[in-house]
Amino acid sequence: MINGFADVTKDHQWIHVTLSVGGKESPFKIRAQGFLTLSLIPI
Repeated sequence: MINGFADVTKDHQWIHVTLSVGGKESPFKIRAQGFLTLSLIPI
């Protein structure tokens, strides 16, 4: 889901899509984009 959203929004920052790097640099491994979270809220 995160990689698909990154493809659609052209947001391929390493923290969102690269597990090997994101796991070393962030305690949360891969992090979802903020707009992905917002897009899941029902209106």
